[in-house]
This record gives sequence, structure tokens and C-alpha cells, in this order.
Amino acid sequence: MKQEEIYSTEVLAETGAIAIENAKIYERIKKHYESIMRGLY
Repeated sequence: MKQEEIYSTEVLAETGAIAIENAKIYERIKKHYESIMRGLY
């Protein structure tokens, strides 16, 4: 494997990991928001 291919694979993996983490954070925030809204109404 060329160094460029290794680098591209690493960047892709890191981007995927960030996307997964962002999705988890989004779901956590969404659940908190929904819980708060249920408490208000």
C-alpha cells in the first residue's frame, strides 16, 4: 500500500469516527430536549 493510500484510509476512518460520535451526541441532546419539552407541557 502506498503512503498516500494509507493516509487516505486514516482520514476516512477518522471522519467516520467523528460522524459516529456526532450522531451519538445528537441523539443524547435530542432525548434531553424531548424530556424537557414533556416536562413543560
